[in-house]
Amino acid sequence: MYYPIIFEPIYKQMIWGGTRLRELFGRKLPFDSVGESWDISCRDEEMGIVRNGKLSGMTFAQLIEKDPVGFLGKSHSEKTEFPLLIKLIDANTDLSVQVHPPGEKNEVWYIIHASEGAKLNVGLVAGTCKEDFVAAMGSKEIEKYLNFIPVKAGDVINIPAGTVHAIGAGLVLAEIQQNSDTTYRVYDYGRIDASGNPRQLHIDEAIRSIDFDANCELTQGHANKSDGSTIIFYCSTEYYALYEYIIDTSYKEQSDPDRFFVFTCINGSCEIISNGGITEISSGDCVFIPAAMGEYEIRGTCRLLKSFVP
Repeated sequence: MYYPIIFEPIYKQMIWGGTRLRELFGRKLPFDSVGESWDISCRDEEMGIVRNGKLSGMTFAQLIEKDPVGFLGKSHSEKTEFPLLIKLIDANTDLSVQVHPPGEKNEVWYIIHASEGAKLNVGLVAGTCKEDFVAAMGSKEIEKYLNFIPVKAGDVINIPAGTVHAIGAGLVLAEIQQNSDTTYRVYDYGRIDASGNPRQLHIDEAIRSIDFDANCELTQGHANKSDGSTIIFYCSTEYYALYEYIIDTSYKEQSDPDRFFVFTCINGSCEIISNGGITEISSGDCVFIPAAMGEYEIRGTCRLLKSFVP
């Protein structure tokens, strides 16, 4: 019953989305403006469905109900809400400038693809005072207060809730976050929606949520060699931890009875061998590792993001 589980992606059509999930990973997209693919999602309105193996067709919720301890681990089996939401994001154009309320949506980004000149907005320019920023909200004047940083493939940045932020055009990234979709839009470059109306801003909610002292910088990884593979540690918070596995041939490890793992294949391909079975993993796949799965071997040449709740 315990094997690496792949869920059907849940695609989100966005005015800023594109087709790079098709171009990079060979995905069959339902439309040409895919902004997000929710690959690990256990939410009433966005419920993952098992794509592979003997549990194929079951919903994520049914999986958990079947054996909470075996799938989630002892640390998470009694929680009322699955703790993570994991997405791939394709920003064909700039996303709106936004903020998440404190405690509700902390997130970390791994840059998979970056076009030349691509950048992120993270936090505000040093010295920005609340009064000046609030006065500029909703107008182009706000742009002079936004802190932009150039990024490239392989960069990682942790975004605590309360931080003003935006993903820039030309980026594809993996987002590991708390299981929340509460977002307050601060500024949207004057764009209009499909009905010709300006997109809604959430000025009052954003003002109450912004941490004006937030200071985000790129996260430096710490690498260790292990059995011919390289394991890079990026971050560990109360909400999530993130590692990168660079595998040249194979790597063995055990699942953790206390918690589940998630692997996101960002480059190459591999197979995960466990309990006498083989699960084929392609670039772009997101894989759920049940807590009770036991020993497994990752065999191939690939780069994997490993995320879990510490």
